[in-house]
Order: sequence, then C-alpha cells, then structure tokens
Amino acid sequence: MHRVPRSVPGPTQGAAATQVCEKVLLPRLGVEEHACLRSALSSLGCEPVEAETAERASELLRDGSIELLVLDAEAEDWSAWARSIQGAMRAREGMALLLLVSSARPEGAFLSAVLAGALAYAVRPLSPDAVAHALRSLLEGDAALREQRGEAVNLLASEWKAELRRERRARAAVEVRLRELLRTEKRLHALLEATTSVMWTLTLTGAAVERSQSWESFTGKRFEDYQGYGYMNLIHPEDRERVRRDWARVMGKSTPYVSEYRLLRHDGRWRQVRSRGVPVLGPDGRVREWVGWLVDITEEREREQALRESEAQAQRAIRLRDEFLSIASHELKTPLTPLALKLQGMVRSLSVEELGNAAERLRADLEMAQRQVRRLAELIDGLLDVSRICEGGLHLLLEEVDLAVLLREMAARYEPQAQRAGCRLYVRAGHPVVGRWDRSRLEQVVSNLISNSLKYGAGRPVHLRVEASDGMARLIVRDEGIGIEPQSLTRIFQRFERAVSDRHYGGLGLGLYITRQIVEAHGGTVVAESAPGQGAAFTVILPLEGPAREPAPECFQGD
Repeated sequence: MHRVPRSVPGPTQGAAATQVCEKVLLPRLGVEEHACLRSALSSLGCEPVEAETAERASELLRDGSIELLVLDAEAEDWSAWARSIQGAMRAREGMALLLLVSSARPEGAFLSAVLAGALAYAVRPLSPDAVAHALRSLLEGDAALREQRGEAVNLLASEWKAELRRERRARAAVEVRLRELLRTEKRLHALLEATTSVMWTLTLTGAAVERSQSWESFTGKRFEDYQGYGYMNLIHPEDRERVRRDWARVMGKSTPYVSEYRLLRHDGRWRQVRSRGVPVLGPDGRVREWVGWLVDITEEREREQALRESEAQAQRAIRLRDEFLSIASHELKTPLTPLALKLQGMVRSLSVEELGNAAERLRADLEMAQRQVRRLAELIDGLLDVSRICEGGLHLLLEEVDLAVLLREMAARYEPQAQRAGCRLYVRAGHPVVGRWDRSRLEQVVSNLISNSLKYGAGRPVHLRVEASDGMARLIVRDEGIGIEPQSLTRIFQRFERAVSDRHYGGLGLGLYITRQIVEAHGGTVVAESAPGQGAAFTVILPLEGPAREPAPECFQGD
C-alpha cells in the first residue's frame, strides 16, 4: 500500500499541526512508558492501537493500515514478537516504521534487515520529548524516502506506459502485416487455382509427400499413385534418366531446377512439358524442400517444328530458284556468243562502195544491235555472278594491279556510252596505286559504279578519282544526278534492291549487290553518300595487301 507523506510538525508546532500518520501499533508496556508513548503520539496526531499478543500484532500489521510499530526489545517474548513482525512485513505491500524501545542502543540486526532505513530507538528511561524527537526523526526520514520512491515509481510508470504504447504499436503493425500476408496467401491460392500450370512440392531428395490437386487433374492419378518417387512412372521412359540427371545436378544446391520431358496425360497421350522449381531455404540457409510448376508446351514445340519445316522448304525453294537462274543464264548466254561474233563480222565486212548510202544506216543498226547484245550479256553475267556467290563460288585470282591504270582504261572504255548519255568523265588518277587484287573483279566493280553514274546522272559530269594512304586504296565515283533518299543508302547494296522505280530506269538491281560482295571478298568496304537532287558518291576502300584470306561471300536467302 502506498501512503501519501504528510508534513511533520516542528518543535514549536502544536497539536493542531497536520497529522503524519494515522495508526501506531503499541505492545504491552509499563504504565508510565505506556502513558509517555501515548502523549508523544498524541502530539504528533497519531492514533495508538494496542496489541496484547504477537499474533494480534501480526494480523494488524498485515492489514496495511498500521504505519508505525513500537516494540520492546527487552520483553520476555521478544523472539516471538520479532518472528511475527518479520513475517507480517514480508506479506504486506507497504513498509511500516519501527520504534525500538530498550535500555541501551542494540544493533537490531534482525529487524534492520527487514526494515532497512525505517528504524529508530527510544532509550529507557523514556520521556515524552525524547520519544517525540525519535518519532519525528523517523517520520521525516520516511517522508523523504517515500518522496524519492514516489518519483521513482512515477518515472517507472511513465517508462512502462511508453513501453506499453510501443508494444501496442508494434503489435498493431504485426497484426496489419499478418492480415496482409493472409490476403496475399488467399490471392496466391486463387491464382494457383486459376492457372493452367501444374504445381508440385518435393522433399530435399525429390520425393513427393504432399498432394497436388493440379497434378492429379492433369495426370488423372491419385496421390497413392505418385507418392514418393511414383511420379517418375508417369514420365516417358526415354526421358526418365535425363530427368534424374537434371535433379542430381541441383540436389542440395540453391540453384533453380529446369527440365523438359514428356508426361503422360489423363487421356493417355504424351505431352511435352517444361518443369521449373526453386528451393525453399531454412534459417540455416540450407535447402529444406522444392516447390515448382510445369506447363504444357506441346503446341509450342509443334509450332516450332512446323516453322523449321517451313524454313527448310523455303531454303529448298531458294536453292531450286538459284539453280534455275544458273542454268537459265548459261542457256541464254549460249546463243548470244555466236550472235555477237556474227554481228561483229557483219560490221567489218560492210563496204560503202558496194552498198552506197545504205551502208552507214546499216552500220548504225548493227552497232545498236551489238550494244543490246552486250547489255543482255551483262544482265546474264549478273545472274551468273549471283548464282556463284550463293554457291560460294566467287573465287579471287589475286595479282598485282595498278588501280589508277585500271580506272583510266575503264573510263576510256565507257567514253562512247558517256557521250550518248551527255556526260563528261573527269578522271584523277595521276599516281600509281598498286595492290594485290583480282583485276577482272575490280573491272566489274568500276564498271558497275560508272554505269550507275551514267544512268542516274545523265546530262551531267561524272568524277572518277583514285588515291592511296595508310596502306589503303580509295576509289571514288561521284555524279551530279538525281541522288538517293537517306533511308535507301544501305538497302541499295542488297540483292534485287533499287532506290528508284524500274519503270523509269532499267536493270535487275544486282550491280551494287555484286559490287559489295566483290569488295568485301577483298577485305574492303563500299559506302554511298547522297541526298535527293544532289547526286551520289560511292567510295570503295581496299587494303593494298589484298585480303587476309579468301572468305566465302554471303548469300542473302530472303528476297
């Protein structure tokens, strides 16, 4: 019981002072000592309560209303009183004050251990002033001690309340988190029920010890059929050993499990499935069990197989087309060769004296026929080159070639065609540029680039330049014609690609494709720079040392 301290009257204060305590327990004493104690207690405003026996004193003390106890240390039954008081002091909630009456000041070790800090002495012979002084000292010390204890109790209560609030907040947060986890678990269960995946759970060693509703729905088997390692009987016999190896590879590790195999469905059909699993780790970081799922990928595999078959058929069709082009090119070129020779012979045999004015007209017609034959031969040669490239047959005959001399020769060869197109050829090739290349293939490159410039830059000059630096040769062919759209600068080097409509400009769209293949076979590059209406410039860069090796030129199969 906690008592509220009261003020203690000083020596000059009278009986009207504020009371310090309510009840004081008095034992049996002599008449004079009894009167002295009652007088001192009266001056302090306390009510004496008499106890004839130690048992009665213990009962009153346990009640909690007694705040001060007077004991006679020299009484005959002192030991009985001491034991009773000690038991009562341990049982009561609050501390009682003790005034010990004796002829001398004994140690009082027995009761001091029980009432440490709450003990005072009244030495016989007793006098009211001495007893009052002893009681006042005892009560003042008790008041200060109770105040300190009150502050400590208040501080402890404040901390306890704060801790209680923190605990309540933490508990509320845990409850909120728990509700969220329960909602998440319900959503997960709903998702698993809605999904078409088959869920499974296995032990660390790969044994099935829990039922899986989705597994039973897919396979049509009961738990007894796939319990333990019984599920292996539902895997195709040809796939079981591979599945065991896949399991052995991840067993005891924290790496995911992935495997594909055929699984027997409830309708008796084998289905291709992909199984994935993840390990569940314990507090010690070791694998406790495996959880996973498998999905039916049979249709996916069938689509992939159909796609592979379609691609194979397309490849066969392309090979047949290329074979046809090769055969057709050879067959078309066979009659062209004797026809061209015949026309040349006819032109040489013409005589003005024999035919008169008709000779010049006939010569012009024959020359036009020769140009058309050459044009047809060039188209057929282009088809033959494409066939050779697709078959990996574009082989190079490397030798020392002066690119400057070759450019001047090709410009002279194209001079008549340039005059017919209204173009003038400007050649800058004064210094030798010698490299290790295939002469006939470089002639083909220069021919394709000059033909392009004359075709798309008719009526305007064409500039040809060759130079060398840092071990590389550069050939630039620039016209001032219609130009090329920026998005077409890369596409024009592909097979059968054109930058303009074939309704206005003829050709098969093979010249630049063949040019790129020849240049790259030499270990070089070719690029185009252009803008609509500003002409086009083609730059060929070749290593002077020639190709490091003779690669198999690529053949694009997706026209």
